Amino acid sequence: MIRSELLQKYKDFSIRYSPQNKYIYTDSTYKGIIYITYENILLCNILEEYKHFVPKRSKKEYSELISLLSYHHTKFLLSILNNDYLYFCYLSRTISELMLKIFLLLNTSDNNLDLTKESFRFLKSDIKKILKSPEFKESILIKDDIAKLESRFSKFSNIIHTNQHENLNTIEYLSNQFTNEPKKLLEILKFFQEVNHSFYFLIFHSIDLNFNKLGSVQRTQLSEQLKEKKFNTVKSKYLSF
Repeated sequence: MIRSELLQKYKDFSIRYSPQNKYIYTDSTYKGIIYITYENILLCNILEEYKHFVPKRSKKEYSELISLLSYHHTKFLLSILNNDYLYFCYLSRTISELMLKIFLLLNTSDNNLDLTKESFRFLKSDIKKILKSPEFKESILIKDDIAKLESRFSKFSNIIHTNQHENLNTIEYLSNQFTNEPKKLLEILKFFQEVNHSFYFLIFHSIDLNFNKLGSVQRTQLSEQLKEKKFNTVKSKYLSF
């Protein structure tokens, strides 16, 4: 689906189910968030299609994590309609954790790794060991992406655990969720841009899936959904290894 059609379909959806939210029609940051979220979902679909690049022992868990990653991005497209910043924090914390788990899964040599029992503290510790290996010694971009995801997880966890609302007028609160100006759009956009960068450098690189290995269908999907400048960056920089 081409880029302009994506936004129009989302606008049509919002008009039908959330007509009071007018910001999608007027706010460029809001539009940017929608586009980058759709791009991330497309990347999830591509990564799932190329799961044969993943070692057999990790394939099932990899598919499950990619599916969850796509699901939480889709849930975000729903949450942003009612300007629910706290729900964004829940989703973003989970997305950050999923990205880190996928990176660990694809780069660990531990055949007994059980990510279902991997707390965030041990997740950080295991990733830290991997980043000390010779393979990642000079990987500044990867280390930077990891640090940002870990920082985001901690930040959103703190917001979730400390958030309190007292004496809410239920109907007034619900009405304001749909009609008030969205909170922290630039922060939300920046988060999904960081996640987008991590898709390319933490996951595509980890399974050795570069642009030349993509089929014509996936290349067309990227060229249609991305702006020309971004598509050229993906082709010549992000996936040119």
